[in-house]
Amino acid sequence: KLLEENERAHVKSLEKDAAIIIQRNCRMCLAKRKCKNRRIELGSLHSRLLMYVERFMVDHCLWSLMRSINSDYIRYERTIINIVEREEKLAKTFVEKVVNMRDADHSKAWE
Repeated sequence: KLLEENERAHVKSLEKDAAIIIQRNCRMCLAKRKCKNRRIELGSLHSRLLMYVERFMVDHCLWSLMRSINSDYIRYERTIINIVEREEKLAKTFVEKVVNMRDADHSKAWE
């Protein structure tokens, strides 16, 4: 009788282990599918950001990733400011030239 109980307990343990193994394999398949979908989503990111993400995947340093992105934003804002200043200067120069030409034409018309 004791031998039968041990055998039943062993079979029950094997069934439980089998269920755990099946669940583990199922979770692994779902995780692989999710990771594959993530890779597809990452493909739509800007190439520069992808470069930073790949570097992060290698060194796992979040601060390095954040610092790189921050420096890109600072560089981008500086570029925008430089472009706006240059455009304002060029517009001011253009307006000054037009006004000078108009004044010259106007003064020639009265001579």
